[in-house]
Order: sequence, then C-alpha cells, then structure tokens
Amino acid sequence: MTALMHAASRGQTEVVRLLRPLEARLQDGRGWTALMHAVGGGHEECVGLLLLERDMKDGEGRTAEDVANGLPDGKKKKITPLLRKKVHLPDLPDELSSFQLTGRLGRGAFGTVFSAWSEDHGNCALKVVEYEEMERTIVDSLRREMGTIPSLEHPHVLRYHRVHDDPDNGTAYLVMEWCSGTLLDEVRGRGERGEPFRDEEVWRCLREMASGLAYLHERGLVHRDLKPGNIFFTDFKKAMIMSSVPKES
Repeated sequence: MTALMHAASRGQTEVVRLLRPLEARLQDGRGWTALMHAVGGGHEECVGLLLLERDMKDGEGRTAEDVANGLPDGKKKKITPLLRKKVHLPDLPDELSSFQLTGRLGRGAFGTVFSAWSEDHGNCALKVVEYEEMERTIVDSLRREMGTIPSLEHPHVLRYHRVHDDPDNGTAYLVMEWCSGTLLDEVRGRGERGEPFRDEEVWRCLREMASGLAYLHERGLVHRDLKPGNIFFTDFKKAMIMSSVPKES
C-alpha cells in the first residue's frame, strides 16, 4: 500500500489532500486504489478528494462503487451518492489526451494549476492559461515562453514535458514535472514548527538557485519574477526555479 492508501483507509483527510497529486491512480497488490480504501473505511471526505480514481478497476474487475455496494446500508447510502457526484475539471485537447487530470491545485494570476498523470511522465502539474481576454503584450510573451521552455534542461530549472497552444479557444496548456512544494511552503512550515534553517541548507539552496539562473542567463533569458513561491523543491529538497516569461538580455 502507498502512503496515500494508508491515509485514505484511516480517514486522514489532510494527508490525503497532500499526497493525492503525488500518488493518485496507483494500485496495490490486489488492484485497489486509494479511493477504494477510502470507500472501504466509509470515509466520506477522503472519498470526495479521490473521485478521479472511480473509473479504475481492481484485479477482480470491481470499481469503487462495487466496493461501496458491500458496505452496511447506512454507510452505503452516504458513500454511493458521493461516487456519482460530477467532478468539474476542464477538458483537455486531443494533443494532451495521454494526460489524466487528478485534481485542482490552485489558481494564480495567469492560470489554474491541476495535478495530472500520464504513463510516460507519471505525476505532473498541468497549468491552464485562458488568455483570450489578456492584453496582447502578455499573450505575445506567453507564446515566446512556450516556444522556449521545452528546450530548457538543467537540474535546477523546472522541466516542462509538453506545451500546447489552442488559439481557437484562447487557451494555453503547460505540463510541468511534479514538485512537492515551494520555498514559501517550506519557510511557512518551518515557522509553524519552530524549526530554523541550518546554514548548510541555506547555502545549498542559494547555490542551486544561482546555478539555475546562470543557465537561463547564458541563454539570454531573464526570470523577472524570482520569489519564494516560484522556487520549487523536489522530494529530496533539490531547489528548482520555475521559468518565467523570457526576455532578451
């Protein structure tokens, strides 16, 4: 069982919310998903967070609703309507049909970010930018960025797996590698726990950021929005810069 499955089976809602983007749509030895474990335990909130696994089947061909049918009547009456609830996520264009959206992560100034999964890339983040009503200069900058970022490859620059522009619908899609959190998240978390950064951690992070920035500058690119919320950490706390709108030096 994965950590997400354990949390779902125990009704640990906040842990499920945290792990869902990273471990969604995985299956254990008998083919059960985290949703099935949440259903089996009768944990309603966790079921609501994992609805995007409801199309999956276990080793015996059963769905999460089949699991719900085996619950006592009281729990079954509460869980079954949840499993039939419609989830509102955007449709992806055919060019991105290999990606399955697994949840909504948040909305920023220039788009909404979803967690996604594909066989080729595993868990990743997919940003949807609706630019139809944006200023022309911003749209032009976005398109320049989309023409540049797929070629960037550096251990401390966030990698983009795919980009796609759909001018007919005024929407751009950017598929990025998955990171576990930002420097801002780390600072806030440590503040709440009263856990200061060690000197070696600070210097390592600065070195990694500088390495990524130097790589961009060598290619005539300027970040223009460097801040803790745009510094991402991998699971092993490797700092990665989120590329911003490129600009000729």
